[in-house]
Amino acid sequence: MAVNYYPLDDDNLWNEEVAKLLPYTDGNGLDIGCGGRSIKPEIKRLDIDPEKRPDILASGDDIPVDDAWFDFVVAQHVLEHFADQDKALKEWLRIIKPGGYILIIHPDVTYTGKQLPPEANPDLKLHPYNKHYYERNYSEFLTWLNDRTSYGFTLVDAGTACIGWSFYAILRKTA
Repeated sequence: MAVNYYPLDDDNLWNEEVAKLLPYTDGNGLDIGCGGRSIKPEIKRLDIDPEKRPDILASGDDIPVDDAWFDFVVAQHVLEHFADQDKALKEWLRIIKPGGYILIIHPDVTYTGKQLPPEANPDLKLHPYNKHYYERNYSEFLTWLNDRTSYGFTLVDAGTACIGWSFYAILRKTA
């Protein structure tokens, strides 16, 4: 499987989202739930789906690397796929260095609507890893994040990633 990198000729929405994250992608990075594309070729790619041929085949909430290994992690349309989002967020904080960044893009359910259940969603039957456990709008997501700053991060920036589709949040590890 060939991996596509930013910018993509055929996906302006994805390019628009990536542009919000690029200023925070210096150093050693990990793209969690990478699928078939990633921001930069030098970023390590992690996915639970072996068909995506990632550098690291693992779940994004149990990453087989040492503590403080990465300068940043990218989680683009990924967090909603974890049944235990607190576990995932804590794991991402574990693997980044103090001062490192977690770069999140999240669909805004206000615009995307709720995901159909597997019995009404043939694509989800074929790709069960794409199940959404949590779907939030921007305000709900910011509340969720602010309730978790005790995990050791500050919210550096947040806003619309792609109008009518997604939002972003930039977290910086404090400890």
